[in-house]
Amino acid sequence: WHTHKDGHVFPMMMSGALIRDENGKPAYVAVTALDITEYKRMEEQMSQQEKLASLGKIASVVSHELNTPLANISITAEYLKSLLPEKHKKELDVILHEVRNASGIIKKTLGFSRMGSMEFRKANIEGVVKKAVEAVKARRNMDGVTIKTNLSPCDVICDEYRLFEAMTNIIDNAVLARNSESKKHIVDIASTLSDNNVVITVKDNGVGMNTATLKKSDKPFFTTRAKGEGTGLGLFISKWVIKEHGGSLVIESKENVGTEVTVTIPCGGDSYAHIDS
Repeated sequence: WHTHKDGHVFPMMMSGALIRDENGKPAYVAVTALDITEYKRMEEQMSQQEKLASLGKIASVVSHELNTPLANISITAEYLKSLLPEKHKKELDVILHEVRNASGIIKKTLGFSRMGSMEFRKANIEGVVKKAVEAVKARRNMDGVTIKTNLSPCDVICDEYRLFEAMTNIIDNAVLARNSESKKHIVDIASTLSDNNVVITVKDNGVGMNTATLKKSDKPFFTTRAKGEGTGLGLFISKWVIKEHGGSLVIESKENVGTEVTVTIPCGGDSYAHIDS
């Protein structure tokens, strides 16, 4: 490893050869140094893809084995609801709710395991974020919730669907973070271009998180929502998607004040050798 003059550390491969003088005595050593940052990045990416391939096989088997019994449970519960008196229907509604939650976990796990096959092409970040906003509005009760956007029409090299999915998860979390004591819940979304990166911020004035919760917020299957209300995979998947785009996802939060998520994505370049033009 080598430290650059600006302070950042990067991997380096060095090789040397002994040079002798005309009498055969060692005179000096010729050293070649090569920055292997890109090689290491590709090596890590290949390792991750192999892990995803294995996870994909497991997820496919688990999905097949669980979806059938879950479907049978759902059908049976619906049938029993049509036969039983009203006072027993609440218990069956709980069963149906848990079935839907389990199906959601299976679907997201299966989707995550297939992330190794991304298709990169040019897309407009403004369009991606606007679609994500509309998707959240379609699925959530927006009474008392205001989403404000200030988006720059920047182009990025990305897997548009995966990026849309990541932004939908982030915005959905911001909408659901509403403080019950607040009359107005505001979600501010902005995007800017900075040093050949697109920076997207999603900020809300919701319940926020304490330090302990914040540390666990992007862990798989961790959720602060009521039991059965969330899979705990949304933010975990979002962070993975952003990382696969060579970017970063940073969360800042303060309890009872709100949360701000900052997504930074490279606009694209030579490192995207697999771009579908």
